[in-house]
Amino acid sequence: MNREILFRGKTLNGKWVFGNLVVHSSGECSIISYAEYKKKSYQWFDVRPGTVGQYIGIKNKKCEKIFEGDLVSDGVKVREVKYSDFLPLYLMKSSVCVISQGLTLADWERLEIVGSIHTNPELLEQSGE
Repeated sequence: MNREILFRGKTLNGKWVFGNLVVHSSGECSIISYAEYKKKSYQWFDVRPGTVGQYIGIKNKKCEKIFEGDLVSDGVKVREVKYSDFLPLYLMKSSVCVISQGLTLADWERLEIVGSIHTNPELLEQSGE
């Protein structure tokens, strides 16, 4: 299997970091810097557990990686990307129903990342979600 496993989270001072996720027995989380990891120089960042999201393995139309917690738009609505334990796939969820069943890779690639639930929650409110 050749897929990229990548996480992101916000540090305690609000900076996004990307890399490997470590979940401590206390429930706290750290991310080992991805760039530093490739250099074989490990740098740990404590991150807010509620901001941790995994790369879903799909890039959008601008070749940006889509993560859990991203807010994406199809030009009409803004929706949050979430993982579902019920279905083995990532979902775009609205407040009413799951709307991504049947989305193809091409559909995901047409979406624009407009923010993050952790940085821009007001975008969901403006969209009526």
